Amino acid sequence: LQGHSAPVVAAAIGPGPQGRSLIASGSLDNSIRIWDALTGNGLACWHGHHDRIVAFDFRRDGTMLASGCWDARVGLWDTRSGELLRFLQGHSGPIEGVAFHPSGELLASASWDRSVRVWDVRTGQIVHTLEAHSNGLEMVVFSPDGRLLASCACDHLVCVWDVQQGQLLYTLHGHTSWVRCVVFSPDSALLA
Repeated sequence: LQGHSAPVVAAAIGPGPQGRSLIASGSLDNSIRIWDALTGNGLACWHGHHDRIVAFDFRRDGTMLASGCWDARVGLWDTRSGELLRFLQGHSGPIEGVAFHPSGELLASASWDRSVRVWDVRTGQIVHTLEAHSNGLEMVVFSPDGRLLASCACDHLVCVWDVQQGQLLYTLHGHTSWVRCVVFSPDSALLA
């Protein structure tokens, strides 16, 4: 897939309108490109961020894409029209990870400002600010059942949070270097 004018640093595949699978790519050229996953055809190029775009997540219903950027903002995009719905602002450092809650009603963002923010997608308001890491965050993910949220960071730790209460449940130790990604098992019982 060609189209960006600078190196691509993020990509995600997910559902789009009318059952179409989409690929979103983010680049050092500060743009988001949308591609048809089956044909590879370029469908759109979206602008709005002011720095590299390094994280994406598609909402399960295919109606929205979240983008995380080094400009410390999260973009929410309508996948049908390409319209920028809003920027979520509240972090003071680059965004490295974004994740929609399984319900699609919440979105979490992980930042180098050492915090996770949980946002109400409809209103754009912060629901929780989660702080336990001592260094920049790399990723955030919700459990498939929606009850838990995990964050990982450059401090070698994984934190597991209660989504409803916004409280830290566990801090997982054992890594000797940065933890860059985490994933829950399909039954939400295990975390890798």
